[in-house]
Amino acid sequence: MRVPYERWLKCLLQFQGMTSAQVILVADSYGFIPPTADTITFIRGELSQTRPSPFHEESAEAIRWIREQGLWGMARGAEHVTAARAILGQLQLRRTLDFLLAANTPHADVAAYAKDITGAELSEATVAAYEHYFWDVNLLNHRQWVTFFKAEFAEERQAQMAAGVRPKDLTLPFMSKQSKKLLDTFRLRSPEFAMWQLGYRVDVQRGQVLGAMFHYTATRFTETSLMNNNLHTAQTAKLWSEILNNADDRLSGSEDRTKELLNELRSLRIRTKDAKVSSIDDLRGA
Repeated sequence: MRVPYERWLKCLLQFQGMTSAQVILVADSYGFIPPTADTITFIRGELSQTRPSPFHEESAEAIRWIREQGLWGMARGAEHVTAARAILGQLQLRRTLDFLLAANTPHADVAAYAKDITGAELSEATVAAYEHYFWDVNLLNHRQWVTFFKAEFAEERQAQMAAGVRPKDLTLPFMSKQSKKLLDTFRLRSPEFAMWQLGYRVDVQRGQVLGAMFHYTATRFTETSLMNNNLHTAQTAKLWSEILNNADDRLSGSEDRTKELLNELRSLRIRTKDAKVSSIDDLRGA
């Protein structure tokens, strides 16, 4: 199982000489979904493959290796890395960063939103360090994120099953509500959606809303046009086209970006393979 805080685990193993059991305990104590023993073995292997031998921490070769591993800031106790580690003990602030980073929010915006929500003053360097060591959203692919979140109650579920509880009678979910919300945020990658998940509203301009609607509707219309034509897909295409036409009426004479998007949408056509429904016009009154 991959985890988003692997670089931090590398530091615990490399510079503090912790055992696998100690690393798992420390990760759990900081509120992370703890790594498995296999995860620790994998990380140890990654370190040993490229680490200079013998390893002298102050040697030029070792310093170069530490930098290549992305561990230099924590190894040297850089101020912004220390500030990032302190976030782990501030639950509201930590939750805010987790959601905003999951949405691919720029670091400067994360710092600004975090100040609005929690009052905490964060530098962009601190936000970057938090992501780098504790919540690297790009380290895992979507399937690995699902596996990571499903490990949240894995041990407890296994213990219940070992005690004879049938799978359908297990009292623990696969993941917590927060993990489900985070997973949705990873899928959408929208800072506005992340703020909504956190319980805060971001004022969105009318053009942004309509632009998002156009993007989604056009994508769905295109998706439908690629399907084998039948009554169901044609009616679905009719629905999307009506939404597009309605938005076109509302946006008549608006900004250039919207006009460009409308020009692109006009080139979309439904590809038909069944003569029973030859066009959208045939569906009027259906």
